Amino acid sequence: MAGRLEATLILGTVAVTLGCDSTVGLDPTRRSFQKLLVAGGCAQEGSENLSFVDLNVLVMAATDVGQVQLLPNERLAREPKSIGDTLTPQSFQFVPPNIDGAESADRGVAEPEAPGGARVGIDLQPQNLEFVWNGGEARKDDDRLVVLLLDNSGSLEGLDPRTGSFAPAAASDEKEQHITWFQDFVLSEALPAESTWFSLVSFQNRLPELTDAFAVPTRNRDVLHNPDVANPEPEGENGLAKIGRKEGGQTPLASALDRTYEAVIKANPDLNPVIVLFTDGVEESDDPDKNIGDVSTVGLDAVVPKLAGHTFDGAVTPVPVIVMHLQPSVGSGYRRGRDKRLAELACKTGGAYLFLERADDFQTNDDLQPMVRSLVTGHWRLTAQTTLDNAAIPSGPVLVSAELGLELGGVTRSVPMVLNRESSSVRDGRLWYFKN
Repeated sequence: MAGRLEATLILGTVAVTLGCDSTVGLDPTRRSFQKLLVAGGCAQEGSENLSFVDLNVLVMAATDVGQVQLLPNERLAREPKSIGDTLTPQSFQFVPPNIDGAESADRGVAEPEAPGGARVGIDLQPQNLEFVWNGGEARKDDDRLVVLLLDNSGSLEGLDPRTGSFAPAAASDEKEQHITWFQDFVLSEALPAESTWFSLVSFQNRLPELTDAFAVPTRNRDVLHNPDVANPEPEGENGLAKIGRKEGGQTPLASALDRTYEAVIKANPDLNPVIVLFTDGVEESDDPDKNIGDVSTVGLDAVVPKLAGHTFDGAVTPVPVIVMHLQPSVGSGYRRGRDKRLAELACKTGGAYLFLERADDFQTNDDLQPMVRSLVTGHWRLTAQTTLDNAAIPSGPVLVSAELGLELGGVTRSVPMVLNRESSSVRDGRLWYFKN
């Protein structure tokens, strides 16, 4: 591939500090705590029985460029100490969640992912807290390389990868709502224009598409999406529009990660990398005639250690993978639900696993944009001791309903992590872990 694209910056400049609080002028140290988000979690390493689990926590503030994450070196309005010196594990508390209209008797409720499993009350206690900078604290001020690695296989629009036949009912995102979402993402002013580089790679059939036009890192966001160009001819299309027009084939997910790491990330060692991976999974089914799976020439078991073992200046600095997993449609015939391998990919690289039940989540989940934007920088890792090791909770995938609260700067906010059946969108916000 050619070298990095030093394109003219079209969008203009934004504040180096990821935006500023519109209520207090330009001083980023005077923000106010507005919202608490949880971007999933992972089992604590060495605690496969889930006696300790991690939560990926985001502490958010409102600014004139949207919600942004409060970072450890910033200060709240009227607070003398930095947020890093203020927050402790005891700043957080788990409170009994409201499940199906009734408050739980316990701080949490666990149940198997498979329908019909028994619910078990559990306890959760915050034990440790640290801010995890992507690339490590030493690289927190380096320019960031955001690699958008997008699945472009036929299942997204209902194309059978074996026969090429078209069935709209089988499409996981017939309206290409994920493309619109990523177009908004790359134009966000909450991602600093002068220090955020983008690379766009799509994958289908047998290999990823790594082109000089879109995969070479650039700060020129018009390369990926230019809203001022109406209906460009195919040869003049921006990257995301071109991807949306070329869906088809199978899913070489592991090969896409492998080749992108070698050709984009290792080729630009001065940039601090993070991968935002979108996929609707691989074509796996309980039907042997339909089961295809990952068609990569390598396996995830070989690729994940590369990403997790990435080094910079002699230090191990994993390349975080933020996995956005869109559930296949019922009509596709492919396996639905969360994916243990994708969750492990996120956890082992220090990223986050975000499970999207339906394509409409790209339009209806207002937290998704600020959540992924914040995860590009890092997150607060809150470790909690639990009673999930209870023998009454069987091995396998476990769903945890809980509510996490935080009091910060005189403001209290909480985030319910439950299946809200009373909501019109019926969004499932439960935490998902795998118990061995």
